[in-house]
Amino acid sequence: MPKLTFSTISLAELQSCVDLREGTVGNYAWNQVSNTSLTAYELQRANEVSNYLLNRDTTLMNEATVWGKAIFPLLTLAE
Repeated sequence: MPKLTFSTISLAELQSCVDLREGTVGNYAWNQVSNTSLTAYELQRANEVSNYLLNRDTTLMNEATVWGKAIFPLLTLAE
């Protein structure tokens, strides 16, 4: 196996080491977004999260803040 330097690697060198294959996506419930409808409460909560983030520079937030203010509230709605 050749030793590759990340800062100088070329696509040809990478392709010689890796075999990437794109598979099909299964027919899972979470892929059927056109069949998903939100309740009034869920829509209100999703809007609150997005409105909170619209006026914030998320690049200045640390990871814990992003998880606490955006990702966790959205995950609780998805349960």
